[in-house]
Amino acid sequence: MNCAQFKPLIDRYIIGNLPEENLETFEAHYFECDQCFSLLKSVERLQSKEIQFPITTHKKRSIYIWKPILAFSSIVLIFLTTYLILHPLNRIRELYTISNFSTPAYLQSETRDGEEPNEKFSEAMKYYNIRDYRRALDLLKRVPDASQNPQIIFFEGICNLSIDKKEDAIKQFDAIISTMNSSYYDDALFYKAVALIRLNRKGEASIILKNLSDMFSPYSSRAITMFEKIRDSKN
Repeated sequence: MNCAQFKPLIDRYIIGNLPEENLETFEAHYFECDQCFSLLKSVERLQSKEIQFPITTHKKRSIYIWKPILAFSSIVLIFLTTYLILHPLNRIRELYTISNFSTPAYLQSETRDGEEPNEKFSEAMKYYNIRDYRRALDLLKRVPDASQNPQIIFFEGICNLSIDKKEDAIKQFDAIISTMNSSYYDDALFYKAVALIRLNRKGEASIILKNLSDMFSPYSSRAITMFEKIRDSKN
């Protein structure tokens, strides 16, 4: 539609009598032609007996202004949502990569200072050796005087760490560390550091690993490697 075709239809448009087949092209024209749009507004004001009026953009024009803004906002929202979902997952993945560990092996014939073989403990450790840590943990809790036995406490801690009960594992390792039990002291320090890293408490873990790396311990080399991974980590 051109200006010549537009002008005769203004009155009919204002009173709402413009045929549907002309409506779309009529509105499309005044969206694009400032002169015809101004004329339309002038006629509207005169018919409603309003003397003063500002010539402003038709309210429908705001749709065209807001479309790119809404599109951009949607893109930002999608990006932000994706970031909020993936960033924590990436951080958790990195923490578990840094703290990667192998559960300490247990031989049925193995004993340390002051330990005596226990039938129920041996049964629990059979499940431990096949990596059924939940079943092993359940049986370890049933061993008589379990809360007083450093060996049982240590392996309970390992089982809890293996099933991702990090806070429980730390409590058990702390019980060994606080008594300075020589049989499992170094072990408890190292695996407590692992649990702390997985809780994103890397500062505390770094102190333990640094101290452990300076000790004459079978865990020294592993402590150094893990400490360096923390130092080089991004998050």
